[in-house]
Amino acid sequence: MHSSKFIGTLYMLDEILPILSTLSKTFQAGELAYSHIKGSINYAKHQLNLLLEQPKMDDFIRQLRFDLEDVDGRLSATTLQLAQGTEQLLLNLKAKYIKSLVTNIDARFAKCQDIFTAFRVFDPQAIPSKDSQEFKVYGEQEALLLGNHFATDDIDQFMAEWNRFKFDLVDFVGDMQASLRLLCHVDSQRQYPLLSQVAGICCSAPVTNAWPERGVSAVKRIKTRYHLQTLLQTFKANIIKCCQMFDLHF
Repeated sequence: MHSSKFIGTLYMLDEILPILSTLSKTFQAGELAYSHIKGSINYAKHQLNLLLEQPKMDDFIRQLRFDLEDVDGRLSATTLQLAQGTEQLLLNLKAKYIKSLVTNIDARFAKCQDIFTAFRVFDPQAIPSKDSQEFKVYGEQEALLLGNHFATDDIDQFMAEWNRFKFDLVDFVGDMQASLRLLCHVDSQRQYPLLSQVAGICCSAPVTNAWPERGVSAVKRIKTRYHLQTLLQTFKANIIKCCQMFDLHF
């Protein structure tokens, strides 16, 4: 731990983790901002790739060397030196780590970010006036994308439902979550059976990545309590059986 390599790794994480934190918070807001998800993902990848550019890599090593070796450096009291081999090792580590992160982000979101973005079509605040030219074609690309993904058996009906629903949406007063709840209502399910299914999927998307973790932890706690209770019951049964074998009473 008391080494320039360890300190350099902390400096590397200090540059990278805020970018990942900002991306994570996109999925932890009170409501998912579907229209911003794709942009947030691309921005995070852009910020990570900037750290790989030579000026940024040079600044990384320069700051680390100054803090360790310069008399005015904040870590000069450690008396650590940044060897040439350690410098190259840190540069290679940083490059590999960032490239792996970008690859991981692509693997996680490449196939679904367009679907997430298409959900914004249900936002009543984004739809243009019904008297405008834009209204005639509003949401067609997004609805077609959602239909091809979720309603492949009857895409024509799905598009017909969308073209009817947007006349309800344009007069709707409220936010996107309210419009989705409207679509999930029993009356809307009868009028828009396919569209309401997609709205239900959109509503079921977790607004944080913490609640599934809490849910798993709760299941583990339940399992642990059940396991402990079973052990206690088995233990008690064994004691009673032993006492009966030796004709003991308690």
